[in-house]
Amino acid sequence: MELNAKGCPKDTMIFKILPHDDCNKFYKCSNGEPYEFKCPETLMFNLNESVCDWPNQVDCGNRKLVTPTPETNDDDDAVSVCAREGSDGLLVAHEYCNHLYMCARGLPVDITCPEPLLFNTDSKLCDWESQVDCGDRLKEKESESQEK
Repeated sequence: MELNAKGCPKDTMIFKILPHDDCNKFYKCSNGEPYEFKCPETLMFNLNESVCDWPNQVDCGNRKLVTPTPETNDDDDAVSVCAREGSDGLLVAHEYCNHLYMCARGLPVDITCPEPLLFNTDSKLCDWESQVDCGDRLKEKESESQEK
C-alpha cells in the first residue's frame, strides 16, 4: 500500500487508522487526510483491534495515558454526573461499596458487584476487598429478603 506524506493511503478507497499521541484518540484517513477522533470518556484506543476499548484491554505503549474520567467532587452525585453530555458508560461510585452506577442515556443504572467483590473507584472495576478503599461508602447493601 502506497502512503502519502501524511501517512494515509494514496488510494482513497483504502481504509486506514493511525495512532495518536494520546491513548484515547486516533486518526482515521479520509480522502488522503488524517482526521482526529476521540474515544468515549471511559475508553482508550486499542491499536491491535482498531477499536475504542476498556482501559484494562489496551496497551498504550509510548502514547500518553490521559485519564478520561472526569473528576467528581463531593457535591456530585450519580444523577448529576450522568446528566452531563457524553456521560454514557461512565462508572460512578454508589453509596454502598458493593454497588456502582453506570450512566446510560443520562441516567444512573444501579449495578451490584458479584459477591464478594467491591467497587474499586481507582480502577473502575469490581475488585477484592483488600484492594478497595470504601471511604465513607457503606460496606454492603442489605437485601430486603434478609429483613425478616
